[in-house]
Amino acid sequence: MARELNTSEASIRRKFPSRRKDVKDVANQIIAAEDNFKQLPLASQIDALTLIDEIKTTRTHLMSAANYSAMNAHLLTRIANTELNKIDEADVANQGALLMTAMTYQSSATEASKIPLKLFEIASRPQTAIQINNTNQSDVKGFIVSPEQAEGMEEWATLVQAHKSQDE
Repeated sequence: MARELNTSEASIRRKFPSRRKDVKDVANQIIAAEDNFKQLPLASQIDALTLIDEIKTTRTHLMSAANYSAMNAHLLTRIANTELNKIDEADVANQGALLMTAMTYQSSATEASKIPLKLFEIASRPQTAIQINNTNQSDVKGFIVSPEQAEGMEEWATLVQAHKSQDE
């Protein structure tokens, strides 16, 4: 890469030092997680793998739902704008029904956009993770739940509060 850019390797390393540290940190976390996983009894390993699959499936479904909500918001906004274009600006006083229809569509569009906007907000924040005790499996000490893995912001907030009260 350095040759292609006509610069030195040291110059490139100076420009991208944090990326290497981030990659190294993630690699160390993966190794630590694998070590912890291997220490679990076989039945708990199976439970952990099942939980991982469930978390991934939930994340996929939430993102799909957010995608559909975003499409709905787009469609409803377009319909609201179409209805607004039907209003005769010279006779706005007598156009109440069209105005109410447009407002209803726009209100519905705003409501439909809340889920994708919230997920976008969560995804754009730095990852916050907390350790939660797993009460179903006595030999599993805990697991990490990030906002994107919880089944909604309410559940994540509940888990955060439970974790905070355990620390106090």
